[in-house]
Amino acid sequence: SPTMQSLADRLLLTQARLPEADDGDPSLLALRLERLAAGGRLSQLDQLLRAMSEEIEEPSWQAIRADVLWLSGDNRGACAVALDMVARSDRPIWQKAAAFCHALANEPVDAQLYEQLLYDSGQQDPAFFTMLAALTGRGGAPLTSLPAPTPLHLAMLKELDWLLPENAVVDASPLLLRSMADSANVPSE
Repeated sequence: SPTMQSLADRLLLTQARLPEADDGDPSLLALRLERLAAGGRLSQLDQLLRAMSEEIEEPSWQAIRADVLWLSGDNRGACAVALDMVARSDRPIWQKAAAFCHALANEPVDAQLYEQLLYDSGQQDPAFFTMLAALTGRGGAPLTSLPAPTPLHLAMLKELDWLLPENAVVDASPLLLRSMADSANVPSE
C-alpha cells in the first residue's frame, strides 16, 4: 500500500545516527542499502548514499556507490570512486571500472594496461572486453549476449549506444531491471 511504502521509505532513508553493528553482524546502513537495492529503488539508494557519503568508506559500500552512479548515468562520479578504489584495492571490479574510465577520458593506453592486467589474472568477461575494445577504437560488434549484466556493463552499453541483448534480463537484479526499463538501450521488440 502507498502508506506502507511511505513508511518504509522514511525508515530506510533516515539520516539519524546509526548504532554500531555487533561483531560479525552487518551494519544497519549495509542492511538498508541492501534492501533498497533489492527493491530496485535507484533514486532512494542514491539519496541515502549522498546523505551518508562521509560515513561510507567500506569497500563494499563504495562498490554499491559506484553501481548507483553508473546506473544513474553519472560516469564522472563513478569514475572518481573507481579511480580512488583501484589505488586501494586489487579487486577486478575496480580494474574494469578504471579501464572504462580511462577509455572515457580518451586514454586508450591506460585502458589497455588495465585490460592486460585483467587478462593476465584470468578474468573471464567477454562482454566487458568487447565493449572496451570498441571504446578504445579497436573495433567490436554490438553484443548479442550478456548473461550476467552489471551496472558497469550497462554504463558501457549506454556509452556505446548499443542495444541491450535480450538475455540480459534473465538473471538481472531488481536494481538492474529498473535501470534497464528506464534505458534507451532496450530493444523495441
